[in-house]
Amino acid sequence: MIANLNEINRVLYTLYRLTKQRKSVPRGILVDVLNDAVILAQNPAFDPVLDFTARLGIVATRRSGVSITPLGTEVLAENAAGLYELQPRQKDLLFRRCYLDGPLRQEMKMLVKCLSADPATGKMMWSSVDSEPFGEIEWLSRHLIQLGALNANKHLLVVSDHHRETISQFVDEGGDYTEEQMENNLREKRLLAEMAESFVVDFERARLAKIGHKLESACVHRISKHRVNAGYDISSFSGASKNLNHDRFIEVKGSGQATVFFFWTQNEMKIAEKMGDKYWIYFVGGIDRKKRQVTRQPVMLQNPHIKLKSDSRFQVQPHNMLVKGNLCGNLIAEKIAVKKKLK
Repeated sequence: MIANLNEINRVLYTLYRLTKQRKSVPRGILVDVLNDAVILAQNPAFDPVLDFTARLGIVATRRSGVSITPLGTEVLAENAAGLYELQPRQKDLLFRRCYLDGPLRQEMKMLVKCLSADPATGKMMWSSVDSEPFGEIEWLSRHLIQLGALNANKHLLVVSDHHRETISQFVDEGGDYTEEQMENNLREKRLLAEMAESFVVDFERARLAKIGHKLESACVHRISKHRVNAGYDISSFSGASKNLNHDRFIEVKGSGQATVFFFWTQNEMKIAEKMGDKYWIYFVGGIDRKKRQVTRQPVMLQNPHIKLKSDSRFQVQPHNMLVKGNLCGNLIAEKIAVKKKLK
């Protein structure tokens, strides 16, 4: 990682001069020109500098050569005098666009976790004596000093007054949850749900067959394939049914962890309240997603609308419908492979 952020200006001005008559310049030529102009009696290795400016989105590197991006043009415009040192507005722009909201955002999230507030002054700071080490992102703290976001004072790094509110807001944002992470999470939930439902269908059929109800066993039905808004996933039977009318309606919850942990929607709650004792939740915990194996019997909750409120083993958070419980199903002697997939 580059040590001196002022080199950003040198790259931008050199590119600006070289690209007045063209859109881009070959990287080798750009590096040669940069090496010819020595500043402060020394030159850095410019390949890492170019890689870093490209990462920030200030320049673009392609086969045709290196060019200034629109963001680079904005940064360049804030230094009308053409000085080597980064100017105040350049620093603010880089800090906001590249560090807080741009490609270095995740590293910033890691760094601010190391900061703590002084109870007496409210200032945010980091101490080399008793704070968590920065580790692999120590370079970032040096960058923030150059950008004016941190002030160095002996063993302390203190968030500058100029940026205190900005960094406080950044801390309050909490952890990021990207669209890609959300899609991966949803994909994971769908796979767990598929495995759990497939397992419960087989479980119900085996339960009914064991107590002598073969017709009922054959009529266990996964309704989630047809009605995603039914409020439950499987129609089954509690025992013998003269007309083969379903009388056990099962909402299936699957999880990789063993103890009860699931979300319960408002629609499911309403259906559960309406159906009373006919409504069940089967929680299938301990699913090994990679091996497609179920390792535990389901935790079966009848009439959960009442059960979850009256049983002290469960914690229900009504605002986000999260249900937790220190309860898990018995281990299955032989792990069951779930091969059938939903269509």
